[in-house]
Amino acid sequence: MEKKIFFSGKNNRYQIKKLNGSEPLKNELRVNIDADKNICKKFYGYKSQDKKRGWTNNLEVSDISELLANLECYYCKNSVLLDYETKLHPMQWTLDRINNDLPHNKDNVLLSCLKCNLERRRKNADHFLFTKSLTVVKV
Repeated sequence: MEKKIFFSGKNNRYQIKKLNGSEPLKNELRVNIDADKNICKKFYGYKSQDKKRGWTNNLEVSDISELLANLECYYCKNSVLLDYETKLHPMQWTLDRINNDLPHNKDNVLLSCLKCNLERRRKNADHFLFTKSLTVVKV
C-alpha cells in the first residue's frame, strides 16, 4: 500500500518542492530551522500549560515530530499546516489531549487542527470523532 501525502497552499511550498523532487529552495536550511523553532515553541507552550496546573509530562520534541509525520488531523482527516502566518489559523497543527484532566503525555495526545481542537473542547474524543465522520444526506 503506497502512502500518499498531499500539501496545498502557499504556506507549504517547501514540502511541495521537496516531494516533487524539484530544485531545492535556496533557503531550505532556513525553512527547516523555522519549522523546528515553531515545533519547539509549541512544545514549550504545552509544557508551560502543564506546569501552571502542577502537572509533569513525559512528552518530548521527538514525540511531537512522530505525530507530525502524518500531517493529518485525527478528527477531520484534513492536512494540517506546519508553517502558518496568522496566529489562530484554523488548520494549524495542535496537540489535543484525549483526557483533559491529564497532562500532555505521549499516550494522551493526538494531532489535530486548531478548528477541531477548539470544537471538541471537553467532549469525549471517540464521540467527537464519530460526529466528524458522519455525513448528513438530505432527502
